[in-house]
Order: sequence, then C-alpha cells, then structure tokens
Amino acid sequence: MSSGGWSGGAGGAGAAGGNAGASGGGHGGGGGGPSAFPQKYAKRARMNEEAMQYYAAALCGLMFLFVFIHLTRLFSQKTGLNKATIFAPFHYTSRILRRRLLPRFPGLPSRGHAVLAVLFISINLVVSFVHMDNNNLGIQTNLAARWGWLAVANMVVAVFLSLKNTPLAYISAWSYERVNVMHKIVGSVTMVAVILHACTYASYFGTSGNVKRLREHEEIFGIVSGFCMLALVFAAVVIRRFMYELFYVMHVLFFLATVVFVGLHQPEVAKRILIVTCIVGGLWVFDRSIRFLRLVFYSFNNEATVYPLPDGGTRIVLRKGPSGQVSGSHCFVWIPGVRFFEMHPFTIVSSKSHEFVVASHDGFTRDLHSFATAHPGRKVMASVEGPYGTFPNLTSFDRVIMFAGGSGASFTVGMALNSMESREGKKPIEFHWMVRHRGYFSWFADFIQTLSGSNKVNVKLHVTGNTPPSSSDGPKPFISTPHRSTSPIDIDLEDSDIEKVRSGPSTPSHAENITPCLGNCGAHQICLSSGLEITEGRPDVGKLIRAEVAKAERTERILIMGCGPPSLMDDVRNATAACIECEGPAIELHCEQFGW
Repeated sequence: MSSGGWSGGAGGAGAAGGNAGASGGGHGGGGGGPSAFPQKYAKRARMNEEAMQYYAAALCGLMFLFVFIHLTRLFSQKTGLNKATIFAPFHYTSRILRRRLLPRFPGLPSRGHAVLAVLFISINLVVSFVHMDNNNLGIQTNLAARWGWLAVANMVVAVFLSLKNTPLAYISAWSYERVNVMHKIVGSVTMVAVILHACTYASYFGTSGNVKRLREHEEIFGIVSGFCMLALVFAAVVIRRFMYELFYVMHVLFFLATVVFVGLHQPEVAKRILIVTCIVGGLWVFDRSIRFLRLVFYSFNNEATVYPLPDGGTRIVLRKGPSGQVSGSHCFVWIPGVRFFEMHPFTIVSSKSHEFVVASHDGFTRDLHSFATAHPGRKVMASVEGPYGTFPNLTSFDRVIMFAGGSGASFTVGMALNSMESREGKKPIEFHWMVRHRGYFSWFADFIQTLSGSNKVNVKLHVTGNTPPSSSDGPKPFISTPHRSTSPIDIDLEDSDIEKVRSGPSTPSHAENITPCLGNCGAHQICLSSGLEITEGRPDVGKLIRAEVAKAERTERILIMGCGPPSLMDDVRNATAACIECEGPAIELHCEQFGW
C-alpha cells in the first residue's frame, strides 16, 4: 500500500510526498504533500476525517436500528402491548418482513443477512465518493486517500465484530458467533478497500514518473501490510475449509502483522492513523486478556475425564465449569495433554455435570477421540473459557419444537433439560433428533431417557442411514464409561427404565460402570425403554413444522429451534418463514449452526 493514502487522508504536509506532488502538479500529490500545498492537504485531511465521522454515525445508526427493533419486540411481548390495537401496524409489518427475510439466501444464512450486507456495502460506496473536493486535489489521489481511510475504519469494525466478549450479546440477540458472518463480510470489504487504495496510488505514481516513491520505508511498510491482509483473507476463505488449526494460526499472526505494519506505514500521531491502529490492537488485546485470565482462573484444581463413544464421539466431563454456564451455551475447552496450544468451542450438554459431547472430525477432535480410546476414563489437566451464546427464554413460549442433526443434539438436549422444570402446565416440547446410525444414540442416551420420561418432552428419533460408518483406521470400539452421578437428573435403574442388563463374564458388577444406549445393544450396555419412537429415513421437516403450527391457537407463541448441518438448518429456516402469517400464532426461530 502507498502511504499517500494514509497521509493524504490523515493530513499534514510531509517531505516524503514532495516529489510526488511536484511531478503531479497542483492537482496531484502523493504523500504528505509538497510544502507549497500544505493547506490543500490539510483541507483533504479534514474532509476525510469528517467523512469517517459520517461513516461511523451511519454504522452506529444501523446497529441502533436493529437493537431498537429487538428490544421493542421483547418489551411488547413481555408487557402484552403487542396485542394492543395501536400496535397492529407494527405487528403486521414485523411479520411480513420476517416472512420475507428469514429464508436462506445463497452464501448467507438468510435474506436478512443479505439485506444487512447490502446496506453495509452501500454505506461504504457512498462514503467513498461523497464529501470530496476534487478541485482542491486530483480525484485520483482523493479516492486513494479515502479508500485508505475506509480500510482502516473497517479494520476497527471487523475487530469489534470478532470480539468474543462483545457488548452486542447483552443488548441484542447476537453473541459473537451470530455476527461472525458480518465479520467475514466486513473483512472482505476491507480487503477490497486496501486493493483499491494500493492500486490507485501505484497507478498515480507510475503515470507521474515517480515509481521510486514506492521504495521509501513508509511505502514498503504499507505494501507489506497489504500482503499480510491478503494472506489473512486467503486463510479465512480457503484454508479454513480444510485445516482449521492452520487457518487460525495464520489468521492471528497475519492480523497482528497487519496492525503493526499499518502503524509503521503512518507512524506520525498527528495523522491519526496510528491512533486508529492502537484502537484496533487495544480491542483485540482487551478481549484476549479477558479470555486468558478466565482460562488461567478455571485451570486451578480442574481436570477433564474423557471417554470414547461409538462412531467417533468423545465425552468430556470437567471437574469445574465456568461461572454462569447453562446447558446449551458453549465454552472453549483447553486440554494441553491432547494439544497444548489449542482451544476449541464445544456445547455444554449438562451445566451441572460440566459435560460436553464432541463429534470427531479432523485435527483436535480426532486426536481427542484417539486419546480417549487409548486411555478411557483418563483424567487430564484441563481448563475452560466462556460461556458464550444467546438464546430465547423457553418459558415464554406455549409450544417449542426442536430439531437436531447428529452432534447438534448437544445444544437441543441442553436447552430441553434447562426448560423441563418451567414447562409445568404447558405443552410438551416436540424433540426431533436425526442421526445417520443408531450408534449415535448412546452419545446422549441417559439424557434422552430423562427427557422422554419426564412427560414434558416428546422425543422422536430418526435414523437416516442404513449401515454403520466405515473407517480406514478400522472399527471404533465401544468402551463403557461411568454413569455420571452428577447428572442434572439422575436415572434410576428400574425395570420401567431399562429392558435388561446383559450379563457375562466381563459385565461390570456396579450399575455406575455401565453405559446406557439406545437401539442395537451389546455387552456392557443398558438398553433404555423401547417406548421411544424411532423411525427410519429423514423426516419432512416442513411437514412437521406446519403440523405443529396448525394445532396452535392464534394467541399462542411458538419457538422453533435447531442445531445441525447447513442442509437441516436451511429446511428449518425456510419452513418456519413460510408458516409466519399476520393472523396466525407468533413464531420465533433460533438456529445454531455448525462452524464457529
């Protein structure tokens, strides 16, 4: 990148830009500007700063609009004002918009996300060309300077949206993982602004015969920062899909390098860019400091017990969980005995037993499962950082429908366990769990039995595959794990709860050493009640949602929740949107999707 963009935007007349200005004439100017034109560059700097103020005001206004709508809906629902005639226009408008905006949009979770992305890009386009005096200096360098300012301003926005401890979690329904898609969009727009800034100034220096300007130290630092950002974006777009750990390391290192080199690109405090980069770095350090202190605090007198589960699953039971955790939220778990320099987010199935169930993929989860298989029941040093996640209050809904795919049951099971005590006098939760093979049922067997035995949850299990998964590494053995006596609701081993305990020479002598399961049973396992509804094939999600909505009264509130792979979440989202009617029951949607 060329320092002309930063310095031209930040103001001040620097000797470094003298040659560019001299060769470019009265309307040119590359860097800080020739001494003959200090007022021209000071004026451009002032206008760029004012443009950034307008830009910040526009983004804050957009954010305030969404927060205001969210809080207004919550207030009207809690106070009953949403049923008042005076609120009818708002009521109908809200439902019409939600029906249109909830369905999935290609490449984005929903049409609403697409609208938000268009608004953000439009604001950037408008700010790129307004409040600019091209009679004062040439349009080429004016645009280059403005794009440099936008790049730095968007860095602040991108970092703000990446904060794990974001204030948005307290004033809206968006915790960090929900705004992650906007973080990606802002990062992409920032990269475009950097490219435009660099290419425009490079073109200007080339056409004005001042290519040597690009060999000065400040310009080299700018060029390096541009390539660092390019590597950062490349890692996010390409490498993340194949090697998450490598992506994460690259993302952090190249981000830090970008911030440092942007600061070196324009080190003068008077030009404001250094101040902005300090804000960017300060936000990142502040968030990381909070996370590090929590990780250290919860590492004292803490450990994790790991157990292997069928089909590549792993159960983690912590001795001590984080303060404020609830089932369904998620935490970053650190197990140095598996990988010392990595933390990964997992959903809390039970907040009372501090329990996680993890599906095995690549990288850390694969190594974790291998470790648990080799050392079942091993206690290892561990810590946890969190919790994170925002979700609706299930007690305020008359009907709740949950859909889970595979390990997505970690979230829905946790949410169902949380709400059981508050479902007195309300309709049971409709709980649908879709798995490829019956072996997955043992992952949450005791919790599923607890839910189905409560009469507050209608559990329906769906098996979508025909044969057990194969592995190039050979079959994954099922190894029995201790029943958790600290489970939120202990399971009594009575005849009504189990079919039988299969005995044999190696059968454990104590019930707490037997693992419950569902479906096909083997030695060392407990088969739970056969009263559970298990169907073959993938269910018609849209039909299930429409049937439940059809049974609801107009005054009832329905919550539809889902967690699982994108295809399942798309079906849930589209079906829910189609059921929203102006004269029908109130319908809310909450989707937790894989891919933090």
